[in-house]
Amino acid sequence: MDVRETLGYADSYHFVSPEQIDQLAGSELAFALRLASKECRQIGEHSGDSSFAGAYLLQKDAQSAAIPVVYLVQADTEASARKIHQFVWNQNQAPFLIIESPSTVRLYPGFSFDRNDDKALITAAAGTSEVLEKLAAFKANAIDDGTIWTEWGKSVRPEQRVDEALLRDLRQLDKRLQEREHMPRAASHGLIGRYVYLSYLRHRDILSDKKLAKWGIALDQLFSRNATLKAFHRVNEELQNWLNGSVFSMEEDAVSKITADQLK
Repeated sequence: MDVRETLGYADSYHFVSPEQIDQLAGSELAFALRLASKECRQIGEHSGDSSFAGAYLLQKDAQSAAIPVVYLVQADTEASARKIHQFVWNQNQAPFLIIESPSTVRLYPGFSFDRNDDKALITAAAGTSEVLEKLAAFKANAIDDGTIWTEWGKSVRPEQRVDEALLRDLRQLDKRLQEREHMPRAASHGLIGRYVYLSYLRHRDILSDKKLAKWGIALDQLFSRNATLKAFHRVNEELQNWLNGSVFSMEEDAVSKITADQLK
């Protein structure tokens, strides 16, 4: 039993498969779906055995903004399914995730992830009528007419989204840097902001391995517990030259005075 067929996604123009992503207007969503397709293939225990089947979107017409509601993924193992759930939570795009593995079909909350207890909202035996019975609210017509929100809206918990979790972590980090590492507020905020920015550039492959190597910087000298002041200041200097100016000029002086222990 193919879940895509069972839920009516295959016949709906609201469902976008990996092959159809390029038909979407260039946007953050198109980038996110391409990344999902790439990451799901790499996450599998054996390369290519896990795959991103597509996303069901809400979209009034071809010109209006599209909003993902459900990601549909095939996972080769239960361990891969857990990693895929974490990736989807990190991506912060879809409120629901359906993962089909060889033995089970699971529904996960896309905006929530528990590192210690990754429980599915629904579990059904793969290839049985139980899938349709339990996932009736996730059929194409149930998404289109709003039934999904009536029955499952309470499972979408905004406070557990990755951006909310990130903000909580950043506040804790800021508190630690100021109280335990005795950093001035400007230095703490500047250092945190700098690393969020560097991580963004790294994630977009703008700060690529090739670029870092060209600048004589090893990856672990910047993004690990082995980070060095030399590499940190070098990458900031190179970025200023490359991008014609600093985006953090206000905290430049404060950040220049941080210690090696504070950076680590």
